[in-house]
Amino acid sequence: MTDTKIEWADKVWNPVIGCTAVSPGCANCYAVSMAHRHASNPKLGDTYHGLTVKHPNGIVGWSGQVKCLPERLDQPLRWKQPSRIFVNSMSDLFHPDVPFEFVKQVWEIMRMCEDHTFLILTKRPERMVQFSDYALAHGFGFIDELNVWLGTSVENQATADERIPLLLQTPAAVHWISAEPLLGPVKLDDDICLGCGGSYSDNPFAKKRCNDCPCGSGKTFRYPHESGETWPIDWVVCGGESGRKARPMHPDWARGLRDQCKAADVPFFFKQWGEFSPCSVRVGKSAAGCLIDGVEHKEFPQ
Repeated sequence: MTDTKIEWADKVWNPVIGCTAVSPGCANCYAVSMAHRHASNPKLGDTYHGLTVKHPNGIVGWSGQVKCLPERLDQPLRWKQPSRIFVNSMSDLFHPDVPFEFVKQVWEIMRMCEDHTFLILTKRPERMVQFSDYALAHGFGFIDELNVWLGTSVENQATADERIPLLLQTPAAVHWISAEPLLGPVKLDDDICLGCGGSYSDNPFAKKRCNDCPCGSGKTFRYPHESGETWPIDWVVCGGESGRKARPMHPDWARGLRDQCKAADVPFFFKQWGEFSPCSVRVGKSAAGCLIDGVEHKEFPQ
């Protein structure tokens, strides 16, 4: 259960399981279907029991129950081969029902595993900001370990505008965006000033001072360090949706992210077209492939 077919990771580590839907990107969540199947697997005992519900229309959804599994905390300590590890593929580490004390325990394990790279992905970056404050307040120190990459999922412009500024308030060695499933075009070249709420920049990939906004508020992004710098976006992952109820991704949406990354010299990883080919014909994930205009994009931050 730890090896994964996710193209940008080698293993998954699930010290938390269970979740709740928060936006359109959650509509066809692979994790809820997987959790529902796991619940009937006798080899897993009752670990996944109660996490999902099957509605009268046959649709499976999250029940809202979230479980923290301290018995899984030490798994990365036993993995000797240096790996890229996706943290909580079956949940969200920053779900509001996950206590910060447990998140702290997860972080302590990641600090101990310097040979691994841990990739955290959340749809709740506001909780990530709060955890940064919690860590400082409790003497835990900064959370910008070199082997921990912090990311947020965006599926359209609305979620990008809401989540990316919050992601960039939190210290990390790598800040990354997962635009999967991509349900609309996403423009990444506007920074939002937290002082006046206006757009002021043409390039969020470059580091900026907190007083860059013409409004002079000094509140471009909250940053706990004395330098006053904000962080750039370091990596963008993009992909279409797969599965029986998959929604097609317009090829120009993927091209748009590819082109923005190329212009800003940011690594771009195109995971898949999903269930539909670039011409919006349902052909299946394997047949649709992962080429944009005949080119594969599988770039990682250095």
